[in-house]
Amino acid sequence: MTVIRRHNPVLKQRLLHLLQAGDVEGVRQYLTTLSCTDFRTATWLLGDELCAQAELRTDAFWPLFVALTSFNAKAFLGTMLKAAVRLYNKEYVAFDAAALRPFAAKATSIDATKTLQAFLPTLRTADEVQSLLALFPVMPQQQVVLLTQHLTPATCFVLFLALRQWEHDTALLRQTTFTLLRSPHKLAFNMASIIVHYFGLKDIPAAFSLTLQPYELSRLEVSEELFQKMLMRFTR
Repeated sequence: MTVIRRHNPVLKQRLLHLLQAGDVEGVRQYLTTLSCTDFRTATWLLGDELCAQAELRTDAFWPLFVALTSFNAKAFLGTMLKAAVRLYNKEYVAFDAAALRPFAAKATSIDATKTLQAFLPTLRTADEVQSLLALFPVMPQQQVVLLTQHLTPATCFVLFLALRQWEHDTALLRQTTFTLLRSPHKLAFNMASIIVHYFGLKDIPAAFSLTLQPYELSRLEVSEELFQKMLMRFTR
C-alpha cells in the first residue's frame, strides 16, 4: 500500500503560487521535476486542497484539467475530477463541455466511465447532463442504465426524455421501471411511477404514493421545472 505524505509546505506553496498565477504550463513543468514521493503529494494536494484554495474559476480550471489529464491521466484524472466536483459545488466553476472536448476526444473508455460517474450525480441541470452525455456517447440502452444508477432531479428528466424516444420499446420501459423499484434512492419510486403513468404500463406490482392525473401527464413534457415539481411530490 502506497502511503501519501500530505504535508510539504514548500511544495504546497510553489504549486499554489503557480495556480494563482494561472500558469498551467508551469504546473505541468514543475510536476516533471518531482520525486515519486513528492509527485504523489502534489496529486493529493491538487485534488483535495489547492484548486479550491486558489479559488480557480471556469476559465482557469478547465485548461488545467485538460493539461494535467493529458500529461498523465492515470495519475491526475481522479484528482482533477475530485477538484472539479468541489469547485462546481462551491459554484466557482461552471460545467463547460466545450472546454472538456479535447479531453473527451482522447479519453479511454475507462476515463469516460470515471468522468460520467463523477459528474452525473453532481450536475444540476438537464442541459448540463445532456452536454456531458454528448461528450461521452454510449448506446441508448447503456445511457438509460447510467441514468438510473445516478438519480438526481436533472438526470431523471434526461432519463424521461430518453425513454420518450424509446416509447415503443415496452421491454426497455418495463426493465427500467423494475430497476427503479429495486433502487434504494429516494427519487427512484417516484420516477418509476412517472414511467408507469406516462407510458401506460400495466401489471406493475407496486403501490405508488405519487399518482398522476391524465391532465398532468402532458405537463411532464413542458419543462424541466414542471417535471421536477411532480417528481419531488412526497419525496423527503
